[in-house]
Amino acid sequence: MKKSQPLITVFAVTALGFAACDQATEEEPSRAPPEGTYIVGPRVESVVRGFDGRYFVSIQETNVASAEDGTIKLINENGEVSVFASGMKEPRGLDFTGTELVVTDLDRIWAVDKDGNKRVVADSTRFPVTVSNLNDLSVEPGGKTLLVTEMGPSSQMRPAGSTNTLLPVNSAEAQALPRTARVFRVNVADGTVTTVLDASTDNRIFNGVFASKSGKILIADYFGGDLTEIANNRQRTIAVPRGVDGIGEDASGNLYLGVFEEGRVYRIDANGGDPTVIVDGLGFRGVADIFVDADNGLLLTPNLGAGTLIVRKLP
Repeated sequence: MKKSQPLITVFAVTALGFAACDQATEEEPSRAPPEGTYIVGPRVESVVRGFDGRYFVSIQETNVASAEDGTIKLINENGEVSVFASGMKEPRGLDFTGTELVVTDLDRIWAVDKDGNKRVVADSTRFPVTVSNLNDLSVEPGGKTLLVTEMGPSSQMRPAGSTNTLLPVNSAEAQALPRTARVFRVNVADGTVTTVLDASTDNRIFNGVFASKSGKILIADYFGGDLTEIANNRQRTIAVPRGVDGIGEDASGNLYLGVFEEGRVYRIDANGGDPTVIVDGLGFRGVADIFVDADNGLLLTPNLGAGTLIVRKLP
């Protein structure tokens, strides 16, 4: 699954705005529910281990942004589910800084404290360009900055009348897609926003983004089927299935890719090789933003279409 192209030197560290990596907050032991499938709520998107080692999921609820009925829910170690925070439009990407949960919400980013109180980290006015489709986010080492994807024109990425088929990559319609997908870095404390990857002809629709503990950045081009890796001031592209939503990494450096279009989770090695399907059969909309709990050997898969969370051991 690796593209045969040379590494591309990134212009400079300052051009990408790499943040200094402080010592990350020590994580709490896992309080995951037993392996199984749990009903958590309509259009579940992301999952993360947060306060006290417990697990939280973002629930988009209805597909009506003006309703602001989206929630973050807590799933206890016994499998019980409860609302932890509410009043969001379409909460999607979810991560934990060590002191707060952070979540995207179309044109805002929220932070939520241990008592479920939320604050706006950055709204649309803080971004250097217009944003309306913020999707995934990932906390960088140290917990002070976030990587956030603006998905771009996802409503235009399918043929007219289709709900589950992507346009051909090289079609005229694909070439005409607006270039609005970007990746931003957001300071959690003051809401300052800078651009990491600008809009280009190479990236049509961004979705998953992942910042590893080692400082490596991975960004999924949902439409084109590319995974961009930025590490040690260099950039390379790995060919992956179209429709990558979630990205994770285990303790051995293997990558896990949740593919929304296929209902599968793949494991590949750090170089993009040896692809193995480890979750299959969930169908379109069956795999959203996966979470690899490397410390505890767990894979958590939100099934958006079914409104469930699947907990299983890593293979």
